[in-house]
Parts: sequence; C-alpha cells; structure tokens
Amino acid sequence: MARKIFLKSLLMGLLLLLSVQIFAQIPGEGWVRIGICYSGEITALAVSPNYDNDKTLFLGTIEGGLLMSNDRGENWRVCEGFPCDEVATSIALPRNYEYNTGKQMFVVTQKGHFFSSINEFQTVRYFYDFDSSQRGISCTSIVAGGVTNFNGILYVGTLGAGVFRNGTGGEGGWENITYGIEILTNCSSLELTSESPQNLWASALALGKPYQPIYKLSGTTWTAYASALTGVDVLDLHIPWGNPQYIYAATRTKECGIPQIMVQIG
Repeated sequence: MARKIFLKSLLMGLLLLLSVQIFAQIPGEGWVRIGICYSGEITALAVSPNYDNDKTLFLGTIEGGLLMSNDRGENWRVCEGFPCDEVATSIALPRNYEYNTGKQMFVVTQKGHFFSSINEFQTVRYFYDFDSSQRGISCTSIVAGGVTNFNGILYVGTLGAGVFRNGTGGEGGWENITYGIEILTNCSSLELTSESPQNLWASALALGKPYQPIYKLSGTTWTAYASALTGVDVLDLHIPWGNPQYIYAATRTKECGIPQIMVQIG
C-alpha cells in the first residue's frame, strides 16, 4: 500500500522540484516539453546546482535506467554504470557538483539500494542495501549535506524502515535516526535547508492514522509540524534553496484522494 502511494507521488514530486526555470518557456504557457523521446514513466529528476554553467540534468526512469543530459535536455544518454534492473527514486547532487569534475553524486532505488559515483555513473563507487532482510523496503529520498561544498553527510528516507544517516559520503554503514517516531517509518521525502547549520525536514505517509506528517530534526529530536494536515499523506516536500521560510507540501486529501500543493510560510 505504501509503495503504491509513493509511486503515485512521483509526478507531484517532480513538479515541486522544478522550482527553477530550466528551459525557455513559450509566452502564455507554463510548461515546455524538452528534447527526450521516452515513453515510460519518469521516477526521479535532478538539476545540477551549477546548471547555468554545465546545463546538466538527470532522470530516473522505469525500464529506461538512469539518463543524463548536459545540453539542457536536448540530448540524453544512459548512465551505463547504473544497473538496468533498478528504478531510481531519488537523485542527490551536492551543492558543489558540476559535470565532469569528479564530484560525487548519489542515487537510491525502489529496491532499497544506494549507489554513488564520481563519474556520472559510468561506474559505481559505493553500494548499500537498505533491504538486506528482504522486507520490501523502498528508498524514497536522498539528500546531501553542505551549504557550499559536500560535507560527507547523507540522509536517506525509506518506506518501511524510516530515516538513515551516513557521515562518510556513503562509505560504510548507516545509522537509523527515526528515533521511535512511528509515522516516519514510512518517510516519503527529505529536504535540507540552505541555513547554516542546515535543518533536516521529513514528510511521511499517515496511512489513515492521526499523526502529523511533517517533522523537523534537531539533534536527536523530531518535532512535528503542520497540525492542520494531521492524518493526511504528504507525498513530497520542497524547500527552495535560499528561502527556508517557504515549505511546500504535496498532499493527497482525505476526501477525494487528489494531490494538492500547500505552502507554509515561516
């Protein structure tokens, strides 16, 4: 059930992530199709933080693997080192990432796997299995720490096992930092703010239970927010870089199941 809900949220997640203009728009129209001929489902999107210079985009797809473009989406190619039987659900590019400079990038998948690379996934550097016990755990989100440069800290959200932290750039083991918050067992998305120190926010699927679905981590304590959304499934969060006072939440309403976008200011 949780996995089905998450897959339905992916399109809304892409809407939230597109908070920057990545291609010229036609006057009077809100969206522009860019150059990719792919008939399957897109499951993840990442825009390079140095997009103005390197023009780089990454897409996760079902059955199409991981794709990249470094010409604003005019042409796409497969990232050969990413396993073809995996479905990327989230892609993290650290703030100092730039195409073809040997910087790390990270992907998590529907099968509960973590991958990293320093060459745009021509090869894989580190791997970790969050579902080694075969319980059907899926990864939903990954974020990389650091306001200007990658600081080695990674966070991963999962459906079925909660939130994890790694402080060594993905090498070695991962610490579960759910800290007993039941609703965060089904974490739908994570966001790091541009503040220093950075704040980690998480959203979750309430799945009909009377829980608040948005949390902020301070030390080892998660604090619940958005009491108005109690019992609502939050499918995705987005906090614009440089504007941490805005928190966008994509939700499914209890009444009709239609995704909505809500914003909290302050």
